[in-house]
Amino acid sequence: MIVTDLHRSLIAAMLLLFSCGIYAEPQQLTYLVLADTVEPLMITTDKDPMSGGIVTDVVREIFRDPSYIVNPLVVPWQRMSLERRNRDNWIMYGSPSQCKPGSGCVFSGNQVVQFEHVVVSLKTNQFKLFKVEDLFGKRLLLVENFHYPGLDQYLKTPTNAQGSGQIIDLRSFTPASALKMLRHQRGDAFVDWRLRVLYNLQEAGLTLNEVQLDDFSQVIPTQGIHLFYSDNLPAETGRFINKRLAGMTKDGTLSRIVQSYVSPP
Repeated sequence: MIVTDLHRSLIAAMLLLFSCGIYAEPQQLTYLVLADTVEPLMITTDKDPMSGGIVTDVVREIFRDPSYIVNPLVVPWQRMSLERRNRDNWIMYGSPSQCKPGSGCVFSGNQVVQFEHVVVSLKTNQFKLFKVEDLFGKRLLLVENFHYPGLDQYLKTPTNAQGSGQIIDLRSFTPASALKMLRHQRGDAFVDWRLRVLYNLQEAGLTLNEVQLDDFSQVIPTQGIHLFYSDNLPAETGRFINKRLAGMTKDGTLSRIVQSYVSPP
């Protein structure tokens, strides 16, 4: 009789632990998705805010674990700060320079990708770039509403700044349309992130063989782009994010994701 009671107690304890594992609530995360302008980092459709993109694919891969549920929320850039202040479970991307002490965020130990700016020109124009002064008097194509640190001071109409006007900047709403303007020689060169240029070449009707990409990091410093998230997330969640991202970096998963979006057409 004593053995039977002991067995019953053990069975009851095991069932309790098992049921707790089954019914434990997964942690809810809000994935803040920027509207429209950040392909190929984030790609949205009307039906699927997580349709694709480098950062979106990384987030999806990290949180395949059923202990987490990722809820995407598409917001314009102007509302992003408000959403971050009003939520304590958000995750998105950014550079460490955006994550200053007291700003309520933590950035991942490993970067996801780099923002490396290049100057794009048509090879037929034989444009040579050695220094920023080589752009003086040129028509430079840029994306509307983007800030270009290190370059704004020379522009005729910089965003939220005052420029010298030594470079004539022409704005386009998308990188693809800027590249189309370049193809039709409505500008002399285009400045943008290398990965975004490669992603948009085909849509603009260009191939890598038709354009010249000159490094522009001496003017606009290269920045590492990381995941960053609310400092109110449990420390265990932060460790989980960093462990998964480090593993993806080591086993080549991260590189394969990036290359799937930037391989030249």
